[in-house]
Amino acid sequence: IGRYRSCHCDNDWNKCAEVLERDPDEHSPVSLQLRDVRSEGRPLLRAAERGHSHLLRELLEHGLEADKVVDNSYSFTLQGVARRNVTMLHQAARRGQEAVVELLLQYGAGADVQDGAGTTPVMCAADGGSPSVLNMLIERGARVNSADVDGSTALHLGARRGHLETVRRLVLHGADTGARRKDGYSALDLARQRNHATIVDYLSSLDGEHLTSRRY
Repeated sequence: IGRYRSCHCDNDWNKCAEVLERDPDEHSPVSLQLRDVRSEGRPLLRAAERGHSHLLRELLEHGLEADKVVDNSYSFTLQGVARRNVTMLHQAARRGQEAVVELLLQYGAGADVQDGAGTTPVMCAADGGSPSVLNMLIERGARVNSADVDGSTALHLGARRGHLETVRRLVLHGADTGARRKDGYSALDLARQRNHATIVDYLSSLDGEHLTSRRY
């Protein structure tokens, strides 16, 4: 273990990977997971989205920052172009990788960290349809009504994707069913637009005082 301590994993992935590759057991979880992402252009992003918790734990124990940005490319929003600034927690939450999410939170990753477009891990979990990850984040204090630069909340994303159980969990934890994106659309509007009948029925059944729909 001591041989890893000279590697500043958050600044020098290649050096750290070279040291980890010296593991005498080529069939160990760390070696196998390292082999899977070693040639990737964004190896830490791939490790997070593929659930490689053994590899990430090894790196976190020896200096990797839990909130490290692993994708700094550009993305397009309704408001223009922005740096993605995606962290490992964003990616793991979107892919429903519970073990990685729990690991990153244990090592201090912010449950409400925003990427370049204002997206939080809760929004990623809602977009990916992972109620279990959603619960983990909310239990760590993540807010359900945060909005990105386009005004989308986790409820908008879950409804748009058709994830009924995710939508239910969000409402249970206080999601604002009447929130509108900057283009005026509510979660109900997006569910209707995508023909997600079960979500339309569910949202329509809620207290009309708190539920609004955009006029077409």
